[in-house]
Order: sequence, then C-alpha cells, then structure tokens
Amino acid sequence: MSHQYFNGNFAIGEAQKCRQMLLEQTGSKSTWCIVTKKGFWPASYFFPGDEDLVREKLNQGHEVLLVFAVGPRHVLAGGDYQAMDPDSAPKLLRRHARTAMKETRLGYRRLSRIPT
Repeated sequence: MSHQYFNGNFAIGEAQKCRQMLLEQTGSKSTWCIVTKKGFWPASYFFPGDEDLVREKLNQGHEVLLVFAVGPRHVLAGGDYQAMDPDSAPKLLRRHARTAMKETRLGYRRLSRIPT
C-alpha cells in the first residue's frame, strides 16, 4: 500500500492486518513493517514496538511509503492482501522487504521469538 495515511493509528492498524493476513495465508510467523520518508532523507523502517515513534514521525511530516508484513519466504502488502514470494513482488515492495529482512535479520530463529 503506497498512499499517505492520515495518522499513525491507521498505518499501524493496516500493518497489523497485513501481518494477520500473512499468518492466515502461509501459517508462518511474520512481522510488520511501516516505511516512511521525509524530504530527501533516506527511508525509515518501523517494526512492532515502534508504534509511538511511528506516530511521532507522521506528526513531524513523514509520509508513509509502504505498509507490509514480511515472513521468511513471503511478503504481503495491502490492496490485494495476497502473500507472494519477495522476488516476484512489485519493485517498491521487493526493495523495502529485502531491507526490512536485513534490518530484522529475519529468519527462523528471529521469527520463533515473535508471538503470534
């Protein structure tokens, strides 16, 4: 999903919905990610536990670029809410999903600690 959200609560709710849909479709644990950007600065990535920071950044003028859920082998973004292989995802989602996986060191061990 790549449109502007009006507040952090809506963006966080959408991210949680994506995570739940990915869990339902794949049965795999996952995490959500919200990607924001402001001006010429690089994109910022937010994950569970960053809810207050997301709200603060959106209040400071950051725009949401993308909201999605990511698991070890799948990604899911709003719109059609279909889980897909990250390599076959649209370019924006593919690029940010790879970065999110690196930032969270997403793998089986990391996901096994995420509550469902």
